Amino acid sequence: MHDRVADYKVSCITIKLISTPWLTHPLLLSASMALPPVTTENQTLNENTRIMERPPAPAPTEAEIVTANVFRYLQQIHDIYLPQQLLEFSFDAQLHQAYGDAINQVVQTQRQANVVVVGRGAVLYALLARQAGARQVCIVEQWPTLASVYRDIVSANGLADQITVYQQPFRAFNWLPEYGEAPNLLITDAVGGALLDGGMLSLIKHARAHILAPDHCLIPCSAQLYATALQVRTGEINGFDLSEFNRYRWSPCYQGVHLGEEPYQQLSVVEPILDFDFYQSIEDQTLEKPLTIIEGGILNAVGLWYDLQLAEGLTLSTAPHQSSQQRQQALLYLDKEGYFESPSPGNTGAVLTLKVSCKSDRLYLAVTAPEPMRPADNRLSPSVAAWHFPMIADQERNNAYQRSIEQAVARHPQAEVLDIGAGTGLLAMMAKRAGAVRVSACEMVPHIADMAEDVLRKNGYDHQIQLISKWSKDLEIPGDLPRKANILVSETVDHSMLGESFLATFKHARQHLLIENPTVIPAAATVYAAAIELRVDNILGWDLSLLNRFRAGHYSSFHLDKTDFRQLSDTVTTFHFDFYQQHFTPRTQTFDFPIHTAGMVNAIAFWFHLHLDDTITLDTGPDSSVTAWQQAVIFCDNEFPVQSEPRLPVIASHDLHRLTFQVDDLECVMRGIKVRYPDASPWFERFTGTEKLIPKNTEKIKELLKGLSRRQLRSLLDELAEHYPSAGFETGLIADFIQQLNQD
Repeated sequence: MHDRVADYKVSCITIKLISTPWLTHPLLLSASMALPPVTTENQTLNENTRIMERPPAPAPTEAEIVTANVFRYLQQIHDIYLPQQLLEFSFDAQLHQAYGDAINQVVQTQRQANVVVVGRGAVLYALLARQAGARQVCIVEQWPTLASVYRDIVSANGLADQITVYQQPFRAFNWLPEYGEAPNLLITDAVGGALLDGGMLSLIKHARAHILAPDHCLIPCSAQLYATALQVRTGEINGFDLSEFNRYRWSPCYQGVHLGEEPYQQLSVVEPILDFDFYQSIEDQTLEKPLTIIEGGILNAVGLWYDLQLAEGLTLSTAPHQSSQQRQQALLYLDKEGYFESPSPGNTGAVLTLKVSCKSDRLYLAVTAPEPMRPADNRLSPSVAAWHFPMIADQERNNAYQRSIEQAVARHPQAEVLDIGAGTGLLAMMAKRAGAVRVSACEMVPHIADMAEDVLRKNGYDHQIQLISKWSKDLEIPGDLPRKANILVSETVDHSMLGESFLATFKHARQHLLIENPTVIPAAATVYAAAIELRVDNILGWDLSLLNRFRAGHYSSFHLDKTDFRQLSDTVTTFHFDFYQQHFTPRTQTFDFPIHTAGMVNAIAFWFHLHLDDTITLDTGPDSSVTAWQQAVIFCDNEFPVQSEPRLPVIASHDLHRLTFQVDDLECVMRGIKVRYPDASPWFERFTGTEKLIPKNTEKIKELLKGLSRRQLRSLLDELAEHYPSAGFETGLIADFIQQLNQD
């Protein structure tokens, strides 16, 4: 699976405090789970879920048992991956400064401020509130790992006796007399891309009813949500119609996106659709808003962003091109699509009606138009990972492959092409259009192969290109292919180059599927690496360096040019792969990385040049304009404070499946380079222990779900998409989880 599949982010929850009927089913409170329980520091899940005596529940059905296990699994996922979101938060300087200014302004005008803080940035806001002069500060955090992290950060900054951390869901938190004087200031950043999907409305409503003193203040104090009609679709790519790919554009919840990373077209004016004054009573509401079409196109999505007023004169916006890289817009794909002509001169254009329903922490949108809109059928289709869409829109990548394929076919009068990992079938169609006499396209994922078949048919290639839904290693000659191909084309390359078993695929193809001297695209690759500093240190004067521990030993990928990183060493050429050779052997070598800038090395970044042939190369480095790939980053287990001039020893290795880089700790000690080892703590040991269980538990969940009918699975996923806010689950994690399971 792709990198993001492992990036489910999840946490632990106190089930007795959830009010949603689906989540308070007796089964979820009492069923025997197949997965190990998520524990808090002092409680097991069973101790946390005692409820009032009730009549014995009927024996659970198989579907109910699966539901209970899914719920337990999502608890574990949240408790592991939500803390890692603090790393993204930590780099949002614009957000930090805005909240810091608002906290200073409000605390200094609020006499004897007693503060309660909740949300992703709770620990920083608590420290800033105390610094601004707040008398009493407390944090309420649902998830055990986050609560432990907050306590340690507070302690590291010398305020353990002045800031209290309560570990429980905020919606169940009541201010008791023994806590002292009731808070008169609530600070929160519990917002999602669609504003409401972070649980802010119910959170503020609960705080005003059960926690805050009558003369309270709120940060933020108000918000305005905006919407616009969008065309976010794949259309013509290099002269081929890939519109069938749009069937796979859907999300069970609002999808967080950075509009602009993939081409989009704004079809309507931007309209404010909801205004919230958080000091007023928050009630459910339904209303209609007009959206005037300003440009022709196919409407298939609604884009959302918001202005969040933190205090007087201080507003944060998530509008495109105004927000930071860490904050996104929200995108809702529609069940129906409609084509709209551009308005003629003097004509105001068609007017859409956007029906908006706000119910607690859920926002429901529906669009009606003067002209009938056709069903998109996207919610009935299996999903593909979101990274496919910007990848297929990377015109530089597409053009490079097209030129290389055309040149290869021109050199072979009887070109017979094998495309491995065909995806949409784009490269196979390029080969056939270039004049290949035979093209075979191999795609191992069944529903993607189905989509490729539709794309080929739409472009008139269904009878000209042989599509085989198999793993390339299972292809047989003459059973699947009449004979060996003389040109191999493949783009089974991820950010780390080898992550999709690229070498193993090429090795098998060279030995079994290709003639003796074939043409291979790509022909070669060169890997480059550098020692970097990509870490949290000091934020507005407070030490949050403990957050770096969540990245230790992990692999990630980034567009480094959009992150706050520092390259501390020269760029080092590490490996070169010649894909014309038939035998690849694992290799390990130590390289000296010349340090040119003083800093704290905590990661090795690497990228590659993909040589499609002798003349065409794709550069995936930090300064490249190619967007299909990010740069791969491996974080070190330890940190290395370095000065300019020393040479950092780095062990690089590869096999047929992955590239790895690690700083040689022992050699560093021998060279006099300091090694900073992290301190151990009970919560981190529990965290890493649970993290190790996630792959095994993921397989268990997959096996359990195989026992459900398609109808039962859809019912489970629909319920989860509907009720996730009440459980405190995070929108993006739930959307990823549902999409991964929505496969044929």
